[in-house]
Amino acid sequence: ARGGGGSCACAAAGCLIAALILSRCAAVAAATPSLSSSGDVAEEGCTHQPDAPQVSQACVAAVVRDMVDAAENATGRAALFDVVSTHTSKIFSTCMSDNGLEGSFRPLNILLPAVALSDVQRVADEYALQTGQKVNLASVPHQEILNEILFTAETAPRTYDAWVADASALADLAYQANIIAPLDSFITNDPDFNWPDMLRYVRTSAVTFNKQVYGVPESFDISGMYFRKDVFAAKNLTVPSTWDDLLEVASILNGTDFDGDGDGDYSVCWGIRGNICSDAGVALAQVLAGRTQTHGIRSGWLFDPADMQLLGSSVVLEGALSLVQRMGPLTWPVDGCESATSPNIMQGKCGIFLGSAKMWKQAQLFSAFKAEIGTAQLPGSTHVLDRASSQMVPCDVQRCPHATPHTMYDGSVQLVNRAPSCLIGGIVGMVNKQADPAYQKLAYDFLSTPPETALRLVMESLTIHPYRISHFNTSAARLAVWAEKGYDANATREFLEVSLQTADYANLAMDLRVLDSHRYTASMAAAISRISAGEPSAAVAAWLEEQFRLTLASSGDPREVLRAYQMSLNLDVADDGRAPPAPAASGPPSANLAVILGVTLPLLAFAFVALGGFVWYMRRRRHCTVLGRPRRPEPGDETTLVVTDVEDSTALWEMLTQETMAVTMEEHHVVVRRALSRFHGYEQATEGDSFLLAFHTPQDAAGFAMAVQGELLNAKWPDALSAHPACKQVSVQLCDAVRSAGGWDGRFGLQRIHSQSAPSRPLTSGGSPVKDMSSMMLGSEELSVCNTPNAMSAGHSSGNGGIGSSGGIGVGGAAASVLGRASRALTQSESRGG
Repeated sequence: ARGGGGSCACAAAGCLIAALILSRCAAVAAATPSLSSSGDVAEEGCTHQPDAPQVSQACVAAVVRDMVDAAENATGRAALFDVVSTHTSKIFSTCMSDNGLEGSFRPLNILLPAVALSDVQRVADEYALQTGQKVNLASVPHQEILNEILFTAETAPRTYDAWVADASALADLAYQANIIAPLDSFITNDPDFNWPDMLRYVRTSAVTFNKQVYGVPESFDISGMYFRKDVFAAKNLTVPSTWDDLLEVASILNGTDFDGDGDGDYSVCWGIRGNICSDAGVALAQVLAGRTQTHGIRSGWLFDPADMQLLGSSVVLEGALSLVQRMGPLTWPVDGCESATSPNIMQGKCGIFLGSAKMWKQAQLFSAFKAEIGTAQLPGSTHVLDRASSQMVPCDVQRCPHATPHTMYDGSVQLVNRAPSCLIGGIVGMVNKQADPAYQKLAYDFLSTPPETALRLVMESLTIHPYRISHFNTSAARLAVWAEKGYDANATREFLEVSLQTADYANLAMDLRVLDSHRYTASMAAAISRISAGEPSAAVAAWLEEQFRLTLASSGDPREVLRAYQMSLNLDVADDGRAPPAPAASGPPSANLAVILGVTLPLLAFAFVALGGFVWYMRRRRHCTVLGRPRRPEPGDETTLVVTDVEDSTALWEMLTQETMAVTMEEHHVVVRRALSRFHGYEQATEGDSFLLAFHTPQDAAGFAMAVQGELLNAKWPDALSAHPACKQVSVQLCDAVRSAGGWDGRFGLQRIHSQSAPSRPLTSGGSPVKDMSSMMLGSEELSVCNTPNAMSAGHSSGNGGIGSSGGIGVGGAAASVLGRASRALTQSESRGG
């Protein structure tokens, strides 16, 4: 120590690092049986042994010297703690990782969506150069990120130290799964991160849950309306303020040659036509939010946070879907979902484009018309939902306190309610609650991108957008930097000013913060597919309302779903999930109150415990969690796996339109998940159109399979699918053998397939011993034998049984013989009809 006020602190810090090094040496010695018993420490490491992990004392000394210098300038205990923490991490990452200790001081492991991989990889490479800490990045398609996080967190909770995902996942990860760590203490002790520089919405809403910070912002995406100023001027058009006026403007512009190639173009770029992608539901939400959210950011646009009342009823949905349907013929079809860019935008073929800031960046960096690109808020609505009557009514100052007057295209002046959309949300980094504390800190350090690096990424990346106040700086010097990167300075100024105004708007529409939010957006995307395929808007609205209600009902205990929703909006929540009651106007005298509480509280406590135990017991019996969600089956004889697959799906995708197949697969998924809920199944994973499911008993698995087949016959399929030769209706004439099989009405008398089936015997043909699929997925080591129709018809059993790899139901004992006879009879039956 150099004396003065910092000497004790520096000495303490040096002792801390020395203790860490010594404890690490002791750990290495304990883990290496062949170390000499003397415990001597070599000049450059923990031990004399040549092959043992080495800790460079010279490196440690250099880091300690740097730490002492930094500690001299530290003011306050928090700053000193940060200095020590940072330099301790540097010792582990720099002085040990490059000297044979990768096995113990491993790289950070982070999972993220594939669309963000290239940008985050650049940051990871720079971080490794600066700190010596390596970072391993794993990626999955964007639409699969939430399921992948939940799956790995449950099956291998320490696989990843952190995750990067949409902000809308916070409710599922912080409340339902409870797997992400609060970051408030890290942020408080990290002044260099400059938390006050974050947008107010980002600080208070985007990365928070129940008034705590659970995510590090990496990007913030506000939907906007971008338009060609030169085209609008030539047609003497003003920027539309409502969706109805936008429809009129789009009709006027449709057929205009926007790119100068001599051919007329569609007027709008919006993801509502063609190859409908997983995020197409955002388009419907953009229209819907201005009709349902009127009283500020925490009043909700799909559910009322007071009681989970569904605001997206068929009355409201029909109007929004009708507008989307009328916009369809004016909109460029989407070619594919995998690309991060839109050729139509880059080639200047769009007069108007609606959605992410990524669209504006593409027009700036690749289009010849970048100087003509204007920015405006998304349109709004003159009519809004009256929540008391569930009817659409005109705006007035009471119903729409944030509305502003605008001149319509018909010349009238009306109040317009806007709920500018950040429904795409933002990208946030989240730290694994189960990770080692040292790696939690390292993960935070990596995810908390320094302001200078963040600004560079905002300018250079198509997928990272402004989220700090400083990112919206429109000074001449800053605009000159944008211009050096390829942007038009004037267009950039307007984009930044409008975007900042939108981010601070009091009635901003948040990304959907309810449990299972991805299922609601997927249903909205499916509704867009149905509308695009030509189905009536009223029918699609009724279907979509039903999907919303089914999703809500299957998301768990209604009170818990409401509680999670309120917490995600950072509202005050009572212990029972309801809004806190108002204080009583009067009460009994204090003495009487003490007597009352003394008598009633123990009784109430006993009642609540008894009630809670009863709920737990009943849900345990039904294979559900306390929140009412399906419980994951444990390894064992009763656990049964089901794999579903759609026959000829590859050929169908090639021969039918994208719209038809999107509607078909959504209907298929609804049928499967409805039956899954009925038989208490657990959805392990999906791959394409295939489901991997787990059931607690083979009876449930068989019941599910039979129920799905029955419901698929009654499902509402698109006409184009029903007309396809592979999907025409087929009828069979049942032989006597089938009728005599016993219980053709579906009651085959299946017994407990595993433990009560007959002893296993060799199969006569078609079968082979295989590893039990449930053991591979869930940890058991028992062997099983697959069933075949030939084996079942001969009366052979399969012991533990399971689900056949070809999709047939595998059973054992007498049930195998019964199903086998039925299977053989069916193959001999005559077919007639179409």
